[in-house]
Amino acid sequence: MSLSSLLPLLAIGAVSLPSQLASAEPDWSVGAGVTLGTMGFISAGGLGGLGSSPIALSYGVALERRLSGPLWLRLGAAAGYQSADASSLSARHLALAAGLRWAFTELGPVEVSGITSLRFRAAGFDVEAGDGRPALEHGTLSVGGSAGLSAEHAFDEAFSLRLATELVSFNWTRSHQASFQGIDRGDERASAWDASFGLEPSIELRLRF
Repeated sequence: MSLSSLLPLLAIGAVSLPSQLASAEPDWSVGAGVTLGTMGFISAGGLGGLGSSPIALSYGVALERRLSGPLWLRLGAAAGYQSADASSLSARHLALAAGLRWAFTELGPVEVSGITSLRFRAAGFDVEAGDGRPALEHGTLSVGGSAGLSAEHAFDEAFSLRLATELVSFNWTRSHQASFQGIDRGDERASAWDASFGLEPSIELRLRF
């Protein structure tokens, strides 16, 4: 093939390559946001007061990688801390999660997805007596899973805002609580499975690349 016959092909390729690169969808997504406390409607099992946590907000980051088409792998972490001087309460919370997100429909600029996750959670809180000594120490460890929905509004090709909520969850939780009365100490330990239907809303600002 002569050089003169190659020149038109090279010109066509030079014109079409930038448009192909521009139309390629991003395969990575990273976001940061806030998760509100759980608002449960129905629950079964659990530990009652031994499984509760006073934290209302947690702050998290999540990384997503496209596996195929609308299917994404999701890895996330969240943490929270709360202190109340009036009740001498301090609480902390840490969660790690891995799961999948399936984008099943688009409503204009809004992408609606189903989300499933497996997660590990550690939480605890302490209450001090008036003299600064501990009055109550509480801690929980739990593993489980959840399913929910999200709606993501794209501002442009890179940035978007995602609203999501957990709908159904199940967990195995182990709890330990120590109470102090003077020099006396009381210990309570328990473990149980629980399942719940409710809302755990979150909001994230995300970047796709």
